[in-house]
Amino acid sequence: MTGPWTEVMSLPASPNATVSVYGQTVYVGVALNLDERTPNVLYASTDGMDFSARAVPCAPSFSLVQVVASSATDVAMLCEGNEGQSAADKPVYWSTDTGTTDRSAGTTYDDGIAADLAASPSGNLAVASSSAASFLYINDTHKTTWTFVIDKGDGGAGWNDLVYVTDQEAFVVYAPADVFFPLGQIFVTHDSGRHWTVAAL
Repeated sequence: MTGPWTEVMSLPASPNATVSVYGQTVYVGVALNLDERTPNVLYASTDGMDFSARAVPCAPSFSLVQVVASSATDVAMLCEGNEGQSAADKPVYWSTDTGTTDRSAGTTYDDGIAADLAASPSGNLAVASSSAASFLYINDTHKTTWTFVIDKGDGGAGWNDLVYVTDQEAFVVYAPADVFFPLGQIFVTHDSGRHWTVAAL
């Protein structure tokens, strides 16, 4: 290895991994890999250098799809399993102590397979998913109840880069320009995800 990089750990072989950073707090998750017979793994660091393993809240047959830090200590985790015809179970978990302990934030509606998670500083959650259509769900109660806010019968145009920038405001890319349905629109919400509109660029 050349340059200013320093290797801090080695990860198991997997086609899917997630990294999330908030200040010096860093999370690295690696999804279940049935081909290599390796389970989900999750590591956390509060200084960006020294990582400790965390228990993964996903069921043994579910994949850790995404980890999203929303403060120096708060983190949300999206799991996925039981994939079927245009649907999958998508339970979400929440931790306020860098993943040392966690609690259920409920399970979204099962519509959609490809999924993207976002979390606001106060703990509002959103999941965008797609399969034969495009869907968006939110949990703004800080409990386990999810609300279905968008259902687009678009053949699976999908979403990218769902993110909260404040407790009330979030953005997501709808139908990225590099897919078969080249809309490339930016959707925005100003009420924690209850209503979304196309942002003027």
